[in-house]
Amino acid sequence: MEKKGFIKGFVIVPKQLVLDTNLSNNAKVLFIYIRSLSENFRTLRNRNLRQKLGISLKTLQNCKAELIKHNYLKIYRRKSANYYYILVGKRDVDKFKTKQNLPIQSE
Repeated sequence: MEKKGFIKGFVIVPKQLVLDTNLSNNAKVLFIYIRSLSENFRTLRNRNLRQKLGISLKTLQNCKAELIKHNYLKIYRRKSANYYYILVGKRDVDKFKTKQNLPIQSE
């Protein structure tokens, strides 16, 4: 029996995100919400994100800044909304940089 309003499915959350003490809980929730969306539906307006997550604009901006700073998220500005590209781990960052023709730094 399915509960009313229950959405089927799940989201795989990287362990490194869960254990990252540099990120606030709000930033982690933002990441998980974006990760739950299909790549085709990651063009989002701030207003929609704020409503879905129940946070203020300032909190949303801080969360995005945290995720960008720690290489979990890349945002592309579009005409009336932003496209959110999820980055997880060095391998994904390198893959992203290769797609964008950016230099890859070896550690």
